[in-house]
Amino acid sequence: MAGHILIGTISSFALGLLIVGLTHAGLDPKQISPCACEFQDGMVVDLSPLAYNNGTPRFAINAPDAMNLVMYNPCSAFTITLLCLETALCDMAISEMGGVFYMSLGNQFTARFVNNMTSVDRLLEIQYRAIALDGEILVSHVQLQCAADTEAEFTYKTSQGNHMIFNLASKYCCPRKKIN
Repeated sequence: MAGHILIGTISSFALGLLIVGLTHAGLDPKQISPCACEFQDGMVVDLSPLAYNNGTPRFAINAPDAMNLVMYNPCSAFTITLLCLETALCDMAISEMGGVFYMSLGNQFTARFVNNMTSVDRLLEIQYRAIALDGEILVSHVQLQCAADTEAEFTYKTSQGNHMIFNLASKYCCPRKKIN
């Protein structure tokens, strides 16, 4: 009886998210472009409505230490300096001495949609790769959170070694039927 009460209290929205999560878990989707992918069932995620196509980043956020500004533009590249030339993600760091340093965190050519089943949230993500000045490979993870009532919110989550993890919550992160 208690199980019936619990099932009766699950909202249709939560049930929809559960179904989307179960349907699209597992295999990586087919890459359509740097900002769109298609799942085996024909559903697509297309971030192109979020992109600025004028050479500037759509998002700019401060990392927790407030000494870094991370800029991001899905789909279309932007340029800030020669060190952030034709990039998808750029990190601008301000040193304690007042110097400003730029570093690309990945470009559109390295964008790869991945079902990250090892993350706690088990979210679809776009992974970008870049090579730091010291030769280390940097991996940026932009986790895509389906948020049906949100246009777009880009946030910094954490940094683990050479991996930076961000979250993009948007209605455009929700799988939709493919429009031909």
